[in-house]
Amino acid sequence: GPVCAVLDLRMPEISGLELQKQLVDEGVDIPLFFLSAHGDIPAAVNAMQLGAADFLQKPFKPQDFLDAVNKVMRIARERYVHRVQQATWQQRIGKLSAREIEILEAMKDGLTSKEIARLHGISPKTVDVHRANVLRKMDVGTTAELQRLIGRQEAIAPGRNRQG
Repeated sequence: GPVCAVLDLRMPEISGLELQKQLVDEGVDIPLFFLSAHGDIPAAVNAMQLGAADFLQKPFKPQDFLDAVNKVMRIARERYVHRVQQATWQQRIGKLSAREIEILEAMKDGLTSKEIARLHGISPKTVDVHRANVLRKMDVGTTAELQRLIGRQEAIAPGRNRQG
């Protein structure tokens, strides 16, 4: 599920900036923000450059803290939904054969069965079988639904609508 972190510059065993850098280096994508009574502009800039969503100087107003928590939780939810959508897309695409991926690409471009058949040197009836398989494996009922699904996928991951 969604996850986020609140860090301090000074923590018992490792600084918040060191922990943030470790997370970044390990590819852990957690939205976070900093709280610190010992913060300075270079530390805040460093944290933000590494991807922190916010940096609050102690003492802070309770509303500022709540706003920062809400901001990172919104980011965490968005990233979680994105990961789930990516996994679902990859699972569906993974079910397709190489030929079905070719048919999917042609369907995405709005080609008819006859046009696809000419393009790939196969019969329109064979294309229709592949089209039906694509729709079933992609868990949609119509080509229009498939195109909407592809559009949503391209909106969240431009250029990554194929297996890789």
